[in-house]
Amino acid sequence: MLQTLSRSFQHFLQVAPEQPASLEHEELREFIDSSLEGTLGHKIDNEKLSALARTEKNILLDSCAGSGKSELLLYKLFLLVRKEGINPNEVIVLSFNRTVSKMLKERAKKQFGIADCNAMTMHSLACKILQLKKPILYDRKHGHKALSLYTQRIIRQYLNEIGFRYSYWQLTRLTKLVLQFISRMKKTRMAPEQLQANSDAVCNEKAKALAKISTVIFQRYERKMQNVGVLDFDQLLVDATQHIHATKGNCFIRGIGTLKALRHVLIDEHQDTSPLSFNFIQAIRKYNNDLKVFAVGDPRQSIYGFAGSDLHYFRNFQ
Repeated sequence: MLQTLSRSFQHFLQVAPEQPASLEHEELREFIDSSLEGTLGHKIDNEKLSALARTEKNILLDSCAGSGKSELLLYKLFLLVRKEGINPNEVIVLSFNRTVSKMLKERAKKQFGIADCNAMTMHSLACKILQLKKPILYDRKHGHKALSLYTQRIIRQYLNEIGFRYSYWQLTRLTKLVLQFISRMKKTRMAPEQLQANSDAVCNEKAKALAKISTVIFQRYERKMQNVGVLDFDQLLVDATQHIHATKGNCFIRGIGTLKALRHVLIDEHQDTSPLSFNFIQAIRKYNNDLKVFAVGDPRQSIYGFAGSDLHYFRNFQ
């Protein structure tokens, strides 16, 4: 369901269901400008004002690059807390990037006066829901590459078994490609056996061979994760989603409260939603009928398609 909004926000606001805005723009502008005078260094523009005036339960805003998507989320948070009197612990601001989450948290405190903003990544929320004790394997950007080393050992063992000789450069390159492949398979919820079955229909023998190798490594990767008792970030979302369903939403979120106490979820960069993250959010919504979702994104900035993000969830928001 589409409605024209503004040039900066790519000409449409997607809502479900559509209703007329109930807030007067000028009243809203006066409240925001008077409350935030001197903290932002600029007045709120008409495009953001129009978006914030909407009162539908679930809203997705398609906004172009440079339009201030993250700032809009903080405006929304500010209005919920300061104008509507919502407890900050009843609002979660989600993103797909730790750097973005940290920035949102800092700006909420410094510019909007909300010191206890629950800005976090999807994975951070999953950790809180699970009250996780298992270690998570991942590669630090400028540090230890725990997940790569773990995967590399599996690949090296398999290549030695089949008598394949390789250089260090080849092993490093293959490890990177395999990790991307595994992440995509898990994000799209495709099992190793399903991948092998699909590859049987491929005529190209090289593609079949690659699929067979990838399937074996994928299966060993999953089996070893279970045996050792560790997780990767994708499995973290799977386990958190299963836990929400198993408890029918009656689970405690560390530092926030019960899942059912949540009233608002604000999502940044919604175009990067994958089947895993979609199922995670849907599980939360399933057991909380009063939960409202306010999301922003730009499908033209989708950069994680190789890792499993799917614009289907952006285009079919509801």
